[in-house]
Parts: sequence; structure tokens; C-alpha cells
Amino acid sequence: MRWLITKRCLGWSAALAAAWLPLAAMALEPASQPAQKAPATAPHPLQSALSVNLDYCDEWLSGNDFKSLRQTAEGLLLLTDVLSARQGDDAWDARNRELKAAVSDLIKAAQAEDVQACKAAMTQGRQAAAAVAALPFPAKPPELLPRPSASLRSMMALLDGTHADAKRALLFDEPDNARRSAQVLAELGPLLAVYQSNARWKQWSDDFTAISQQTAADTQADARQLRTKLNEIYNRCQACHDRR
Repeated sequence: MRWLITKRCLGWSAALAAAWLPLAAMALEPASQPAQKAPATAPHPLQSALSVNLDYCDEWLSGNDFKSLRQTAEGLLLLTDVLSARQGDDAWDARNRELKAAVSDLIKAAQAEDVQACKAAMTQGRQAAAAVAALPFPAKPPELLPRPSASLRSMMALLDGTHADAKRALLFDEPDNARRSAQVLAELGPLLAVYQSNARWKQWSDDFTAISQQTAADTQADARQLRTKLNEIYNRCQACHDRR
């Protein structure tokens, strides 16, 4: 009898073990991790340059420096020239038209030194710039660049400011941001060439574009090497000024 009881107990034990082991295995398995979202693609440097320059506009407006505000806004207008020339879809074209309209309103308000109109235009500009930055950057380069919407003086101020942004990024140990600023310079180079039709000016603009593009593309360069390359870009600009 004792043997029968033992055999029965063993049978129940085996049955319980068979039922419990899968549950135990499930309990010991690590909890399933939530699906990781793919990192968002960073906007193209040209798209990011919109918010950077709008920040500068905010600074000028807060100090009632309408002359600097207008010049920086004219630089924004040049950025929209390059962006709108990309071969994008209907949404790209529409958002860039809205951005250009908002920036044009900001320029007019700065010229009139109308603080409230400047603030309203800034709000519209922020919204339009964010809409442009949210869109995929068109892969196709412009077939034909438009006549620049602002003066050469405003273009030079934009180039100088973007170059300063690149050098400032290196001071804060941000080499990737320095490269992104160099990419903006490279994108502006072809528009710079449109200001004059002579061969010498085109050669200078092409040289400026090439060295800027090389700087942006050199992902292996350390901070010291990037600083040297940025100095080369500056020297190209300075040589052009001296020859003129």
C-alpha cells in the first residue's frame, strides 16, 4: 500500500512539474522590451539654418536693433532662395512660399521699425520654418538658381555669420555642428556665383564652394584640422575681398 501511495505521489509530482516548468520558464524570461523607435532623421543643415538665424532675429528685436534685424532677415531670404530652388514636391514648394512671404513681411516690419509687426512676422516665420524643416530634404539639386532676393552685402553678412557659427561650434567641442555650418556655406556658394556674370567671380565662388564642401564632408577631421579648414575658407573670402 505504501508503494502504491508513493507511486501515486510521484505521478502527481511529475504532472505538476510538467505543468509548472513552462510557467516558470515564462516567468524567468526577460520582459519584452518596447519596440525602439528609429531615430528621427536630422534636418538638412540648410533647414536647421533657418531656426539659427531666426534666433538671431529674436536677439536683434529684443535690443531694438532694427538694422541688424533687417540684414539677418535678408539672409533668411537668401536661404529660402536656395531651399525653394531644390526640386521638391508640391508640399515643399508651398511651405517655402509661405516661409518667403513671412520673411518678406519681417523685412518690411524691420524697415518700418514696427515692433508689433516684427513680432507677428517672427511668429509666422517660426511656424513656416518649422514646416519646411519637417519635410524631407529634396535630393535633386536646383536646375537653375534664381536671382538672389537680397543684396550682396546681405549675402556677405550671412556667410560671415555662418562661418562664425562653425568656429563657435568648435569652441564648444561640437565638430559635427561645425561641419553642418560648412555645408550651409557650400550650399550658398552657387547662389553667390549668380551675383556677377564674369568668369573671375565664378571661379572665386566655385573655389569657395569646393573648400566648404570638402570641410563639410571630412568626417575624420578633428577639431584642430577643422579649424585649419575653416581658416582656409576665411582666407578664400578675404582674398576675394582684397582682389575686388
